[in-house]
Amino acid sequence: MGERVAILVIHGIGQQRPYETLDRFTRNLLNSLQSSGATWTVQPQLDSTPDPTRVDKSWTRASYALQPGLGANTAFKSNPANQIEDISLFEYYWAPSTQGKITYSGSLYFLIRAGAMPFLYLASNINVLWATARRKDIPGIIAREFWRQLCLFLPLLLLFGYLLWWLQSIPFSLLSHKQIDPLLVVSTVTLVIRYLYIYIGIRAVSQSFRSPSGWQRSPLWRTVLFLLILAHLIGGPLLFAPFAQVIAGFGRSLAKSFSSLSDLAHLSTFLQQLAQATQFPWGQGWHRLLLAFFLINPALSAYLREGFILLLMFWVRFILVSYVGDVAVYVNANQFAKTYVARTQILDECSSTLASILMARYATGPKKGEPVYDRILIAAHSLGTVIAYDTMNALLNLARTSDPGNSAAFQPADLNNLCGLLTFGSPLNKIFYFFREQVDPKLALRHQTLDLLHSFRLDPRVQINRLSPTFTTNPDPRWVHADSALAAGFKWINAFSVEDPISGRLAFYIVDQQQHFRYPWPFLAHLSYWEDPKLYEFFRRYLL
Repeated sequence: MGERVAILVIHGIGQQRPYETLDRFTRNLLNSLQSSGATWTVQPQLDSTPDPTRVDKSWTRASYALQPGLGANTAFKSNPANQIEDISLFEYYWAPSTQGKITYSGSLYFLIRAGAMPFLYLASNINVLWATARRKDIPGIIAREFWRQLCLFLPLLLLFGYLLWWLQSIPFSLLSHKQIDPLLVVSTVTLVIRYLYIYIGIRAVSQSFRSPSGWQRSPLWRTVLFLLILAHLIGGPLLFAPFAQVIAGFGRSLAKSFSSLSDLAHLSTFLQQLAQATQFPWGQGWHRLLLAFFLINPALSAYLREGFILLLMFWVRFILVSYVGDVAVYVNANQFAKTYVARTQILDECSSTLASILMARYATGPKKGEPVYDRILIAAHSLGTVIAYDTMNALLNLARTSDPGNSAAFQPADLNNLCGLLTFGSPLNKIFYFFREQVDPKLALRHQTLDLLHSFRLDPRVQINRLSPTFTTNPDPRWVHADSALAAGFKWINAFSVEDPISGRLAFYIVDQQQHFRYPWPFLAHLSYWEDPKLYEFFRRYLL
């Protein structure tokens, strides 16, 4: 019999959907396992787990089990002497916990505070960088830090300040008009419907190419979609005015025949005016032709600039709330902050999820009472790596304070099978640099207490500027067991990319293995890890 493996996957910032992260990691890990020609299957699993936020409540958790086929090579790449029996993959989904907890202006204030940190704590940051650098690099580090403040942080502060003013202002003049032209309203509605159908057609074409089989892949369906898109792209601007003209003429004929249809006459007059406003401007220059082609009614071009600004404002607000907001909510460890409750909820839920996997025991059979999983791993992306790191600290502290007489409580022995952590696209370096708690060096005991509670695998060289008294080692067996469980048998590997502005080589932490990944598109690099086969090869080589 081989070993049973459990993997907890933790997503990063953004509005992920339930099981989206689990799907990505499982699917690509499966492809990696099958790359050598072996057959693996995916089996769904459901189990009832305690709800970490409601006492005496439980919820149904979905997970996946990867199982090898007959004759498959199931040896661990990290330890070929052992075999894999199956791999269970779980997800900690935290995205809804940060929604609605911060406004766009709150996110901007967060960015402004972050940009001001290097100025406020220049000496402390240089000390930290100094501690992890080679002696000959120290002058360059100090010069680079001043250069970054001048060329990066100061411009960012000015940009965020301007952005805060811009988002709170209303730079619109046309939208303030009290009288709205009905022709422009109808033209706008028509334009929205036009582009909606174009979007639907393009989505349908994309789905037809992704569909493995069925009617969606038929040439007839694709031809229909192509004609639909072509009709809205080309036929819409050319035929809209003639169509309105025909309907207007038909309405006038009916109004003349039936005197009671006076409203129809007014409508026909309106349609006639609409036809004139949307008449394709042949021979009036390329500028007018392009406006008519894209907008149908060229008069809408007066609103185009401000409409674009309005859409840009909504997009910037969305990014600030949905992405920057996630970071702002979680990394603020100030107990007096309004968002601290959400941060605590995320950490409690993740700790409970991981603890439930670590504490899982066989209820019956010859292995009754033994751990279900022989090897438990964590895979975390982006801000999820910060959550995973904090969870490691939380479980370590929980083990140190365990009640040996309570078998239902988390014990140091439960950490024995926690074997590894994969971080990719991790901002842990930046979180430490910008958001670590700054402590007066005179408060030596408080400084050491924070290190004790929050410094799993933190490089000892950055824990500096302490005065006496200094803590001695606590001989409590629970502490000794917990610390040793996550010392020799635990591996931390990190994947990063220079094209990814969020990630980086982890310099302030003790990491067993780090690998640089290259991606062609800087703006997409942060999400490119998920579908990169090399990431899963890296994961298998050192952890699986």
